[in-house]
Amino acid sequence: KNEKNKKWKKRDAATNHSRRRHPSSALPPIPSTTAATSQHRTAMSPKDYIKFRQESGASPQQISSSKTSTTIDGRPYVPGLFVDAANDETIKDAVISIMTTTSSDQLDASSSALLSTKEIKGGNTNLLFQVSGVAKLPNLNSVENGTSDDVDAVLVRIFGAEGMIDRDIENATYAALSNANQSPAYYGRFGNGRIEGWYGQPMRTLEVEDLRNPTISNEIAKAMGRFHSQFSIPDELEVYHDPSKPSMWKQLYDWLDQALSSKFLTPDDEARATRLEIPKLKDELEWLKNDIVPSNAKVGFCHNDVLAANILWDAESKQIQLIDFEYGGVNYLSFDIANHF
Repeated sequence: KNEKNKKWKKRDAATNHSRRRHPSSALPPIPSTTAATSQHRTAMSPKDYIKFRQESGASPQQISSSKTSTTIDGRPYVPGLFVDAANDETIKDAVISIMTTTSSDQLDASSSALLSTKEIKGGNTNLLFQVSGVAKLPNLNSVENGTSDDVDAVLVRIFGAEGMIDRDIENATYAALSNANQSPAYYGRFGNGRIEGWYGQPMRTLEVEDLRNPTISNEIAKAMGRFHSQFSIPDELEVYHDPSKPSMWKQLYDWLDQALSSKFLTPDDEARATRLEIPKLKDELEWLKNDIVPSNAKVGFCHNDVLAANILWDAESKQIQLIDFEYGGVNYLSFDIANHF
């Protein structure tokens, strides 16, 4: 493990040295200031997300009157700002609060009118919205290597899967992926979601039929290889992503425990579950873990959900971009390969 850590730290140093902004087809760098009432500080998460929520009186489950913000992972965090997917104005308010220096009590209809929203279909876990017109907003935040006036559109992600995903860990991990240019840009987080970079045309989401195309399949393999070899878990996140322990086993055992404790609504469902002989799966998991998977199987940070809908493709440049890293974590590298191919 120590040797692996040395190797990863070496890669981190190389990544930081050569770090570049996202390409123009992707998105510009990250806002360095925040919109709502600011207590400006740079902290390391996930624990600092929790600490600031406690200090500001905000809750991840309910709307707070406090719109106080801070800077975590180098981006604005406004835990008391919640977005209602059925209300376009709240979506626009989140963009204005994160992307500009306009405080929450100064939001007005004139700024909101500059923005347009469009729901993006196909998200399985979250609600997604494209918000255009960001460059027209007044008081845009300054960003690394320039200003945010070259941002044409952003993606607003409203979190779903409540209780299934630890959003503090997931958001901190996404920030690290963005820092390493492995994911779309990360601009900031609000109470029930975050704002990310938007990849417009000519990039598009792949369809299942596209996976039959050898050219596309080869580019996916290259992108996956680059991701596995280039991304290093930051030191402060190793407590949540132990680089020596594949997360697959814990997840499988957790699901097995849920299955064993499940109660079914009808006698027919109960009978069907009984026929599955779920208790025997524990022995099978032990057999797979101890006898089948090689003890020296390579592990690293994996996407864990490389489906067609989580891959963007630019046919002109032959560029692949992996998206939606919510289930990412340390795993056997061969899991990503087998799960996709």
